[in-house]
Amino acid sequence: MCDTTGFRFISFGSFRSTSISSLRFTSVPRPYRIPLGTFGCILLILPPSIMTLFVMAYATKMTYAYISGILIVGVGIFELQKVARRNEWCEYVHVTRDKKS
Repeated sequence: MCDTTGFRFISFGSFRSTSISSLRFTSVPRPYRIPLGTFGCILLILPPSIMTLFVMAYATKMTYAYISGILIVGVGIFELQKVARRNEWCEYVHVTRDKKS
């Protein structure tokens, strides 16, 4: 249950950032297109999100502790990645797209 909750929130965040960036940068070519449009995707995500909130309303303290732990680990990994990039512990590849003529 907790795995699907996190996946749904991550999916929604990804959808939101994609839709905001597509509104901001309209001239950038897109490699894919969401077939439902923004309103259709919101309608698609709404029922599972409501169900997730309903389940979380009746969750135990152990569930909240588990989710909090996962959140802390995720933020820690993100911060560690920023430190690794700054100190050049890893090699990060920057991909640029060629403009199509």
